[in-house]
Amino acid sequence: MKFFYVIYIADDNLRTLIDGMRLFADMNQKYSAHITVRGPYESKDDYTPPSFYGWEREIADTHILVSGIDTFFNIKQSTIFFKCESEELRGIWWKKHFAHYSPHITIYDRNDKEYANEILCELEKHQFNFSFKVAALEKLISDSKRYPKTQTRLFGQLINTINYELLSGILGFQVDKFFIETANKRTRLDCINRLATTLSSIRCNDDIIIRDSCSPSK
Repeated sequence: MKFFYVIYIADDNLRTLIDGMRLFADMNQKYSAHITVRGPYESKDDYTPPSFYGWEREIADTHILVSGIDTFFNIKQSTIFFKCESEELRGIWWKKHFAHYSPHITIYDRNDKEYANEILCELEKHQFNFSFKVAALEKLISDSKRYPKTQTRLFGQLINTINYELLSGILGFQVDKFFIETANKRTRLDCINRLATTLSSIRCNDDIIIRDSCSPSK
């Protein structure tokens, strides 16, 4: 069992938009879109330090800027992620396996390099520059032994918890779990592109994250 501190995207529309992209990229996603800020901790005792509330105060109501796409590819890993920026996060950042400060939201993290490059090709057609407000620093528990890869202790697999009504409204046609499970690669990539089109229309000073005028036509 491992313990982390993360920041989730509080806005329902923005979270659904990004989670939709992540699900079409990989339907086995476990958690909703988030930035991992601290961890992993191996012990529950270490996981709730006295300084937690100080960390929360430091980042409360601050904004995270998402400034584009980046990748990490090697022989066994093909990762695509949104680059995130926040000076406030820097003060509380600690990740055991990452020496450098690099806040991000993972879109795809598997070992299929060919498919990863196809996803990247769709995303690179767009420019991303938006922000979201930090609502809270939250705990995430990962227990791969008790809970298989297709499950999560806290939230259930993402394909079972995403807001399909919102996702359908953004895409302009009906989407459900069966649609995602049975969509072929070309359909998945087309949906990623449509969602990326909406996301790229958002700017960092927008008060309303997704407007009707941003949604792709049917």
